[in-house]
Amino acid sequence: MFLIGADTHHWLPSVLVFHLMSVGVGACVGVYLSAQIDRLDFLLSPLVTLCLVAVGYLPWRLHRFLRYCARHDLLRSEGRDYRFRHQLLAEHFIAATGETAAGRRL
Repeated sequence: MFLIGADTHHWLPSVLVFHLMSVGVGACVGVYLSAQIDRLDFLLSPLVTLCLVAVGYLPWRLHRFLRYCARHDLLRSEGRDYRFRHQLLAEHFIAATGETAAGRRL
């Protein structure tokens, strides 16, 4: 027969301490990673790209799509960057998102 009493919950303080320590360590790691975000760009860029592909905001083969657009004169390739070749096309996409062009590099 299992009796519920004060002696059966002797593990409770150790579990609470473990959870509080894990939350503290997680918070410290989060603060450290947010301070080092520029150094983690090599890790975050593919991760963010994968998330955007998964929800449908980017094509699956992004570089192939960008090269296609550059071949058909929609984009201009400048090293690793791509820019809209025509200002009117860039303004159309900016207007479609509801954002302003102030401070943006087109």
